[in-house]
Amino acid sequence: MLSQRENLSFDAPIVSDTAALHGFDRRDAGQRRRIACAARPDARRLATTLNEIAKQSNVGMLLQESAIPVNPMVDAACEFLGLDPLYVANEGKLVAICAARDAERLLQ
Repeated sequence: MLSQRENLSFDAPIVSDTAALHGFDRRDAGQRRRIACAARPDARRLATTLNEIAKQSNVGMLLQESAIPVNPMVDAACEFLGLDPLYVANEGKLVAICAARDAERLLQ
């Protein structure tokens, strides 16, 4: 959207990577209890969402940015535009905090 507003063009096609999240809450009760916290960052951005969770939980967070998947084309566009990808809108995404032993099951 920023590139269109600023009349910039990129060689990379604009491709949506959103995921359907409407079925997430319908999982079995046993799995839901394994999730300590879940939020949809949408326009609030990932970093803002994590800051809100930390504040509400009265804890701090240390992120391993290299472990956060960012599409290389998005990363390049953010660098070009002077943006931090952690503060860019993330439609169709989910942030879930769970025990490490439950992470793979949650991803499935």
